[in-house]
Amino acid sequence: MADLARSVSHDVNNALGAMLPLVQQLQEDLRGRKLKPAVLSEDLEQLQKSLQVCRRIFGGMLSFSRGAARRTGHAHVRHAVDTASAILKYGLGRSGISLMIDVPEALPAVACGQSDLEQVFLNLLTNAREAMPHGGRITIEARSIEHDVAITVSDSGCGIPAEHLPRVTEPFFTTKPRGNGLGLSICRSILWEVDGTIAIRSEPGKGTRVDLGLPQAAAHHAQPV
Repeated sequence: MADLARSVSHDVNNALGAMLPLVQQLQEDLRGRKLKPAVLSEDLEQLQKSLQVCRRIFGGMLSFSRGAARRTGHAHVRHAVDTASAILKYGLGRSGISLMIDVPEALPAVACGQSDLEQVFLNLLTNAREAMPHGGRITIEARSIEHDVAITVSDSGCGIPAEHLPRVTEPFFTTKPRGNGLGLSICRSILWEVDGTIAIRSEPGKGTRVDLGLPQAAAHHAQPV
């Protein structure tokens, strides 16, 4: 239960952390009478998505406590990418980070809960952003390979030292001053429970690449139990 609480706190903190700068900017624009309807509408939409993510995270915790399995459900990769990137859009822009997305809308659904997949992307994008305090690029690519969907999230950040790389998915292992070491371990847990895979390659000074493999929903459900 303690691990579950830490996991939920980590994911909710990511979502709330994306909302705070937006609210502060809205307040500043309001005081300076610079509030524009189009910008207000866009910011409110991002706040709404962040709140929906929080709601799904808590909903997932309730399902977990009732014994529901993550194996049920399916997710659309492009929708998960769009939700996570919308939540972090403001922070990425302020950090001078460009986001390149090459994820076809027509990709087959994957055997994973939609909120779980959004949590995976939210954690990976947050890690990538924190690895590039002075700007850079994040690239998300996805394609269908036989009965799986292969996803790659890469960044041009500071990279991970070779001695730390084998431990980055361990719970509570972190090299960040304020980190809690839960982001990648949560990703690993979600993927493991749906028979997915995660592989991380990194080189200090050149960036990090995370490769995910997820079974397609139709192929997964067709397998004998």
